Amino acid sequence: MNTQPYRWILRRVCPPLTSSSQAQKTGHLPSVRSWLLSALAWPADTPVLLEGDPVRDESVGGWLDDLASASFPPGAGAAAAMNIAVGAALISMVCNHSLGHPKCAAHTTGLTAARETAENLRSTALGLAADDAVAFSAVLDAHRLPRATDTDTRARATAVQEALTAATEVPLRMARTAAEVVRLARRLIAVAKADMVPDLAVAASSARAALDTAAVIAEANLSVIADTEHRSAARLQLVHSLGAVTESEAITAEIRARYTRREPPVTPV
Repeated sequence: MNTQPYRWILRRVCPPLTSSSQAQKTGHLPSVRSWLLSALAWPADTPVLLEGDPVRDESVGGWLDDLASASFPPGAGAAAAMNIAVGAALISMVCNHSLGHPKCAAHTTGLTAARETAENLRSTALGLAADDAVAFSAVLDAHRLPRATDTDTRARATAVQEALTAATEVPLRMARTAAEVVRLARRLIAVAKADMVPDLAVAASSARAALDTAAVIAEANLSVIADTEHRSAARLQLVHSLGAVTESEAITAEIRARYTRREPPVTPV
């Protein structure tokens, strides 16, 4: 069998998995990617991209199995995108619990708008996970180009630079989206149902993790991009988004202080 580096496979080729021994023993269905690699006798580390939307359609357990495997995608970029999605989903949850509560009645319009924004941010984040898979695959493809001749080597170098430049746009967009989640969480602290406010701190913390990850990925790519103007412009974008890191830390500290200010100080052991 000809083993191409990437195989685009329709999910409909997979038969029902509920009768598998793994499912019967553990109650956990094997991920679509894992089942395909096994059924088609492809190497376990073969990168596979599924047609459709694996990020939205895969079970959490199946997606984590794929993340833990030796095959890409998913990778760190998809993990960052999932952190953004979790933060946005928590904000939606806070809005849903606050809407209809008597003490939040005066903020119904704002909460409804915030919920819509959070839903859009969650959808954007899941799209970024898919975009990261495509971008990462393009970089791998460029690195696999032949270097048999000087012409090949030059063409490969150009392709790698182009792929890395395009791939860097994904973590930059992740950073911007994560920053939006943090700022949305901040706006809701004053209007959300009181017992839901701690969830806003968790939302901001989840988005902050994505900011850190996006920064690491972007800087790793930028370190090997030759275009100095592009590097400078990208780093300027990144610095702007990373301002939300401090804001996230402030949100967490502020909300924690509400619950710890009356407690006696704890002496570290």
